[in-house]
Amino acid sequence: MWDNSQSGINYFGYSQPYHDMVKKINRQCKSTLHIVKTEFYQLFCSRPWYVTDVIIASLVAIGTIIQVYTSIIGSNRMKPHFLPN
Repeated sequence: MWDNSQSGINYFGYSQPYHDMVKKINRQCKSTLHIVKTEFYQLFCSRPWYVTDVIIASLVAIGTIIQVYTSIIGSNRMKPHFLPN
């Protein structure tokens, strides 16, 4: 974040705590956890209807699978249990 703005510029007026803060910010922004967390927030949390749609689509898919499974099991039980003549 600060690397591009600091290249080639000498900051004589800033103190050591400022430089420590800049190093800490750069280290945090380059970490993998921070990048993944930021992408997750941007993808899912910035659009709440997207999350709702994914949840509803998952429930519909699970319901369809359960319905197909029970209809196959139920069709086996509907066969006549008597011997033909």
